[in-house]
Amino acid sequence: ASQYNVFNGEFKCVGCGRCIKTCPVGIDITEVAAVIKGEKNVTEVTALKNVLASISEKNARSI
Repeated sequence: ASQYNVFNGEFKCVGCGRCIKTCPVGIDITEVAAVIKGEKNVTEVTALKNVLASISEKNARSI
């Protein structure tokens, strides 16, 4: 069984999050889709990423 939904011969996202966790440039496709749909703006997404990066950096220094 495939881990992907297939509609009309095309693979569709099932929301597993694998691409988000493994993206080498840190792209979160759910955030990109929210911006495209107008649910979020780029500033909100950028601000969230900056906060998360800061927290991650602090955690790395404390190890």
